[in-house]
Amino acid sequence: MRDRTDDALVAHFAGDVRTAVEVFNLDAGNKRPTARSAMVLCPWHSERSPSCHLSLSGELVAHCHGCGRGGDVFDLAAAVFGLDFRPAKIRLASIIGIAVEPGAPVAPAAPRRPPPAPLPYPDAVEVAKLWGSCTRIVDDAAASAWCSSRRLDGYALEDRDLARALPRGAALPWWASYERQPWTLSGHRLLVPVYDAAGLMRSVRAIRIEGDEDSPKRLPPAGHRAAGLVLADPLARLVLAGEARASWPAKPRIIVCEGEPDFLTWASRFSDADEAAPAVLGVLSGAWTLDHAAKIPDGGHVLIDTDHDQAGDKYAAAVASSLEARCTVTRSKGAP
Repeated sequence: MRDRTDDALVAHFAGDVRTAVEVFNLDAGNKRPTARSAMVLCPWHSERSPSCHLSLSGELVAHCHGCGRGGDVFDLAAAVFGLDFRPAKIRLASIIGIAVEPGAPVAPAAPRRPPPAPLPYPDAVEVAKLWGSCTRIVDDAAASAWCSSRRLDGYALEDRDLARALPRGAALPWWASYERQPWTLSGHRLLVPVYDAAGLMRSVRAIRIEGDEDSPKRLPPAGHRAAGLVLADPLARLVLAGEARASWPAKPRIIVCEGEPDFLTWASRFSDADEAAPAVLGVLSGAWTLDHAAKIPDGGHVLIDTDHDQAGDKYAAAVASSLEARCTVTRSKGAP
């Protein structure tokens, strides 16, 4: 059984999720936590937008939709403090003023809550149906205005099938929602497809183009996995599928950038008719894998364009380390 210190710590965090946000100094971005729920920056991996969900299910539970990690309050403490179970428990108890029971075991005697099972991707048929229900960006005033504010050409996005607008009256699957509010009402109506290492569209990312500015700017489908999926322009999709066009030079160019806006900026600069155009990939939290890296042709020139901050440096390092043995890798600075 748990000792009295364990029980006291669990009880301390079981009444209000905001207690954990405050004690662990978790960053919730622009979204204010509630007593029952919060989205925070994940303590298990580096990210820019909160994807770790804190909730109450008898006691505090954490689960990151980006990397799939999570657990109870003890797992959360270990991740935040960078410690093993016992020292993390002692530090947490000291922070909130709970005495550690003398002679308490170095590990919990009772089996602890197992980590959450990996989440699936959304149903492929539902993803295809949702994507097919969208309209051209140029036919949607809010989507056009969002693109114009970022100097994006809606016609170029349409021609290369990089993004589409979700009509306000569209029928949505349950996962196309934020805090039980459908994307059509939360303002996340610009959709960008994301692809697996085989070049198959497995999910979408929803970008907020109107509505409450306190809500996240970009969202994955609720209750589904986002890790292992990348943004990809038409040529990059062929590369992932192992079908790179024959006209590619011996040392092809590949651009790997960070996030949806930069990806759309890079990818809309080129046309499918341009034989010298690079393949453009966009990375998100937990997106890049060795399977993606394996699809990049040997001898390629890879330009990594990520922000020069903690998250961007981590993305760049992951991409570079997976390719440097086979490709020429450089890193840019600044907007494309």
